[in-house]
Amino acid sequence: MTFALPGESLSINTVVGLLSPTLGAEKSADVVFSAAKRLGFPESGITGAQAMAILDELSRVTGIVGVTARFAKQRTDFSRFAGASPARRSTLPPPPAEPLRSSRPPPNRLAVSDLAGLLAHTVGQEKSEEAIAAVASRMGFLTDTLARAEAIAVFEELSKQPGIVGITARFTKGRIGAKFGS
Repeated sequence: MTFALPGESLSINTVVGLLSPTLGAEKSADVVFSAAKRLGFPESGITGAQAMAILDELSRVTGIVGVTARFAKQRTDFSRFAGASPARRSTLPPPPAEPLRSSRPPPNRLAVSDLAGLLAHTVGQEKSEEAIAAVASRMGFLTDTLARAEAIAVFEELSKQPGIVGITARFTKGRIGAKFGS
């Protein structure tokens, strides 16, 4: 989603508008203007890089503000604004972290890191893996891979937790079957 022609600056209210559907206009304005002030940015005419810096700052906040900022950051393209870094626009896939080898789990099992992808868009990959591994361990399952029934049981338990992890687990339980290819 882009908002201006290349080289143009944008209003800080554009960043506010990205967060307001979730946080509300008043709360969004409050957190965005506070972040801009902490970062020393003007209240009008910010660059794409400054808009990303504001969202980066807000994404470190715990709770719904951080979740909303991370979501907005992933879904917004500020590369066309003045001052945005073109290096962030690579179209090449990232290189593999390590050489590919046969460490894949059996076809009827999934790695915890793959299942964590169902929660990662909301709470991050690392926290998702930790939450899934902790629940799986408490339930007596292997923590590195899970069978379909184990994964469903883990997500059922996760959905009982309070907060954003529980909420996200409730919404994503139904997508476990797709991860197993059925």
